[in-house]
Amino acid sequence: MYAAAGSVVIEIGFDQCSGMCNDEMYFQLATSLGLDYWMILSSGSYSGPITVNVQDVIDILDTGGERQGKTMKAMQSPNVDA
Repeated sequence: MYAAAGSVVIEIGFDQCSGMCNDEMYFQLATSLGLDYWMILSSGSYSGPITVNVQDVIDILDTGGERQGKTMKAMQSPNVDA
């Protein structure tokens, strides 16, 4: 993974473990590079379509990825508290 310092990484994850569950790979890569990481859990699975709420993506981008006490449907990682 390559991104400029200060970049925001947004992963669109899926809420069903059909074929494969969400992995922490991109979380680990982003945080080891000092990048702000978000995961948006969306309806779908690895082996099928995924439907994401585009407003969740816009909300993260509008804040520059900063967590300002705002409650969003986005999380840092499946296994890490937001």
